[in-house]
Amino acid sequence: MEYGLDNYETLKVASPIAPAFLNGKVPARSSKSTPALLSPQEQSRIQSPNGFVLQIASFRERERAELLQKSIAEGGYQAFLEKASLNNGEITYRVRVGPYPQLTGAQEAAREIEKKSGYRAIILPASPESESAEKPT
Repeated sequence: MEYGLDNYETLKVASPIAPAFLNGKVPARSSKSTPALLSPQEQSRIQSPNGFVLQIASFRERERAELLQKSIAEGGYQAFLEKASLNNGEITYRVRVGPYPQLTGAQEAAREIEKKSGYRAIILPASPESESAEKPT
């Protein structure tokens, strides 16, 4: 943790995310197979009349969120940013994809994004479009 705090400015400007996603290169990972995104019990519990969205990542810096959003959008996905306030008053920018009307569509997209980028998406029930969602430009 100390290393990250001591080198925050250096780490903040780390190599861009876009090339890794667009070139289909996946960061080094273990050889273990990816488990199912949701267990059968979770699948039976999760229901949403508005469909589903994928949360790919969350950043404190808007620029980093926009870079990932652009990269994912260029990969053919409907990516958008959602600005959210945390309990401590800080702002976070969530990179999301969707919505998907069916859970199976969201799961398939999540697998493809993980395979291409290494980011493991969180599948969430979609809420009616909120004022905090920022559509791509």
